[in-house]
Amino acid sequence: MIVGYSHDYARRCRINTGRLLLRKIGLCRLLAMVKIDRTLGRHSKGDFYLSNIAIYPKFRSMGLGKKLVEYTFKIAKQQGCGRIILDVEKQNDLAKALYKRMGFEKIGESRIKIHNSEFCFERMSFKISS
Repeated sequence: MIVGYSHDYARRCRINTGRLLLRKIGLCRLLAMVKIDRTLGRHSKGDFYLSNIAIYPKFRSMGLGKKLVEYTFKIAKQQGCGRIILDVEKQNDLAKALYKRMGFEKIGESRIKIHNSEFCFERMSFKISS
């Protein structure tokens, strides 16, 4: 599974998504998500945000992650995006290794503290060639 979207798509959907989340999960949880959104998922016009890649454990190490990232390159380019941005958990060495092999570069780090837990992420970027 892969989840990603362009900046323009995210802007179009943000208000309706917020309304739906408010009705479904309530204000407190929505505010926690807003805190996360201020750190993760932020991208600029012309960017494609790669939000999630998930592969069932029994299908890992078969090259599927690489194929999903390659598919993301294709979709982002079709949508006229100039780069792909993603946030990966700092301790997820397997994912970071895949992204580096695919040409992504680390461009920053972020931390989110929710209640008594802290989460650390690395921001990575891939420039799409014309």
